[in-house]
Amino acid sequence: MLCHLGSLHVLMSYLGAVGTLMAGSGLTDALQTCYGLASVSQMMSGKAYARAVCGHMLAHSALHTLLLHVIVNNNQAVSAEMLDELHHLYISLLEHSFVLSDDPAFIPDCVEKLHNLLNARKADLSTCGRTAMLWIQYLDYIQILKDFIRADLTCVFVDKCGLKLFVEIV
Repeated sequence: MLCHLGSLHVLMSYLGAVGTLMAGSGLTDALQTCYGLASVSQMMSGKAYARAVCGHMLAHSALHTLLLHVIVNNNQAVSAEMLDELHHLYISLLEHSFVLSDDPAFIPDCVEKLHNLLNARKADLSTCGRTAMLWIQYLDYIQILKDFIRADLTCVFVDKCGLKLFVEIV
């Protein structure tokens, strides 16, 4: 007999593990600004699945927003030209006028550069101490969660990337 967990149960277990790792880090306090105390304890255990996913994605977005704010305001590598290019890309995405390339791996240069700056900042912060390293790892954990959900919704578990995500989750 082989026991196979579905993706919901795998993610519930994963969310419980992330909640355990982040216990005492202040994440519970941050989530309590949006959710009640009982809800947050269920979210951190992985039981309140939908709330937990929303809460972790909210925290993930907030942390990335703070990092991007620091990068854009305190970095000489971000030029006014790059910001204009990012702004035009953002507007074209909002207006649905962005034209995708035939190459599925195409990423605009400004996005690639910003992504590299973000990764460099994360690497710098992870050497600043254990707390900073914990929060950078948290960002990675939630990115794995987001990728796993995307792969599950699009049924892309048959390729190497999907299997890699499943191994990372387990």
